[in-house]
Amino acid sequence: MFLILALGVSLAGAAPPNMVFILADDLGCYGQKLIQTPNIDCMTADRMKFTHFYAGGSVSSSQAVLMDGWRKAIRTGSATTPIDLYALATMARLSPSRTLCSYRNHPIGGRHAMNRKEFLKLYAGIVGGLSIPGVLGESASAAETASVKGIALDESYLVKGLTAMVRASTWFPAHWGAGILAGYYLCRDNALGEETTLGIQKQLDAAIASQPEQFAPLPDEPADKALIEEVPKALLPAMQGGLRAHGHAVIFASLSIKAMGDAPHMARPSFIKALCGLSRQIAKHAPQRPTGSETSYADTQTMIDALFDSLARFEPLLGRPSIRRPNFTHMVTHTEALMNLEMMGYADLARAGHPGHHAHIGAPVPAIDPSLPPAAENVSLETVMSKDYWADPKNQERWNHKFAIPNNPNGDWIASGHLFKVLYSYHRLIGRVKDKEKVKLCSQILLERYINPDVQGG
Repeated sequence: MFLILALGVSLAGAAPPNMVFILADDLGCYGQKLIQTPNIDCMTADRMKFTHFYAGGSVSSSQAVLMDGWRKAIRTGSATTPIDLYALATMARLSPSRTLCSYRNHPIGGRHAMNRKEFLKLYAGIVGGLSIPGVLGESASAAETASVKGIALDESYLVKGLTAMVRASTWFPAHWGAGILAGYYLCRDNALGEETTLGIQKQLDAAIASQPEQFAPLPDEPADKALIEEVPKALLPAMQGGLRAHGHAVIFASLSIKAMGDAPHMARPSFIKALCGLSRQIAKHAPQRPTGSETSYADTQTMIDALFDSLARFEPLLGRPSIRRPNFTHMVTHTEALMNLEMMGYADLARAGHPGHHAHIGAPVPAIDPSLPPAAENVSLETVMSKDYWADPKNQERWNHKFAIPNNPNGDWIASGHLFKVLYSYHRLIGRVKDKEKVKLCSQILLERYINPDVQGG
């Protein structure tokens, strides 16, 4: 104790150290044989490794202990026990988000989601009776949020999405498969509510049914997870020098690498060859080069902030459907794809995409006739993510017919995957933006196209 106190005094005037603590389930660096984690293994090869430790049986307990150091929270293995409820209470105080917890593959029931109001109803009676100190504080107040009951789609959507991408004769039909993958991750990674998730699933199934040949199973063959690395290798020529095909090589490669990582039995040689072929097709396009002197970003966060700054410039277009928009949809999906490449360990590859990203978001704001007042539009992310949006018969009618500019501009252009991809990507990006008012504005600008079929472009 004396040594600890002495050390605390000696460091009192020093700047706090920069530390990265990785908490992960069932991964490597300690000898995991089934799950390969070469990047984590490299990080730990010449750094401090802790080999004597213990953890609780559920994720929420371990997270809560890291947040507040209350050791008792990891003495249990079930998320239904009072001590684990303490862990969730700690998370509720420190994370004021709408959904308290959402996790998959839990031993007591798969995927769960619980909002603060539901949670407090459950735990207040139990924890209050146990008199656990410090739990019932002022910060643990119920938020008036809608009930969330999260469900997840099964892995078959990964299989179907990858299959459809592989079957694509050119890069454009690969939208169908990429859309299914994005729809799967949109539902998997966000507690959307059961009715919204089922509405999305219904439209995913409709998209699959509309293209039976594209989604037809391919002959089985032995998989080799090591072959996945060929996909990012083939991607680089499609990124160098600027923007090609709205960033679709990056978008397709990012989604397929992620999907095969989650479903390694799909890393078949023929699949890898076809996915690399999509990038090679796009690499033949002449690149659109950035117009300014800036060709790179300091980091990925700077790139994300630049996207939202660019989207916000187009506020004057809101409510003016006849003015053609730039390609907001792919600006967003391209940004997320580059971010995802970095997150998966391909930082150099992601940086190679910065010039193309600069070209993508640099589109000018169209000229606006000030004598034409904008029409009022009620567009928000919450609107699009509501069960009513997905259950709307008018939307379903449009989505299930062929795209046609004169009479059905929100046709299967959306059902082919654009809507799923943009929502999946946008949900991932907005968590990285601190200015929530800007997020609200950019949501209106981005999603107006998906609410109003009269909006041109976007």
